[in-house]
Amino acid sequence: MAKPLPSSVQGKYVWGWDTNTAPRMLKVHNRRLFVPANHCVHVYDLDNKGVELAKFDGEYRHPYAVDVDSNDNLYVTDNGNNRIVMLDIETGRQLSTLGADEGTFSRACGLAVHGNQAFAADTNGGKVNVFDIRTGNQERHFGSKGHGPGLFTYTAGVTVSETEVFVCDHHDNMVSVFSLGGELQRSFNLGRPEHPDSSVYAITYCQDSQDLWVADYGQHCIRVLDPVTGDDRQVFGEPGRKNHQFRNPFGVYPCDGLVYIADNDNNRVRIYE
Repeated sequence: MAKPLPSSVQGKYVWGWDTNTAPRMLKVHNRRLFVPANHCVHVYDLDNKGVELAKFDGEYRHPYAVDVDSNDNLYVTDNGNNRIVMLDIETGRQLSTLGADEGTFSRACGLAVHGNQAFAADTNGGKVNVFDIRTGNQERHFGSKGHGPGLFTYTAGVTVSETEVFVCDHHDNMVSVFSLGGELQRSFNLGRPEHPDSSVYAITYCQDSQDLWVADYGQHCIRVLDPVTGDDRQVFGEPGRKNHQFRNPFGVYPCDGLVYIADNDNNRVRIYE
């Protein structure tokens, strides 16, 4: 089991709720929390103590990540069906699919929508697929299978800043940073002596603070990184079931001064400030 980490800042627990299923890479939009878990996407009301508003069930097989475009369309990576599904954000009605052609995905995982493009991790394919969300067509891909900077053995989380794409490899525990066009800029390793059990699925770039937030699945903590060097700026959490503890966190999303965490093996959502 991972050892508790020293921390310069301890996140302060605010509130949370049990989900009765294992939550993954979540997203806040218009005071609603969208949480992929099991075989559906759960929608919670953040203005009403996390009451569940809806459950979108589109015959998904292990949805992993969600994001929203500027027209309030909801996108879901449908991992087991090797595709991205675009939904009506109010009703959950399926509007279209992206990447459903055979061979485009070998397990879709992390997802980031930026402008008119969707960046999606192809887990077993060792790459990131890029789609034009206006047409649904794949424009290109970048990255390839292997070990080292810009290479992937298990392509997992994807997040985007105004100028760069951050992609984490769950098996090699490395973040590779690309330009929006797919050129490798730099990389950094998340496994260090102070994080011996580090293993990461989810990363989220926060534009307001210009930090990279990491849900460290293996170390049972949340890490805030310098997006240029990869150095830890803050760390909080430790293994366990109490409010300040996690068991394999799978998603993290900072928004409006709060941090929303998918505490996967504890089957719950936790909110910190």
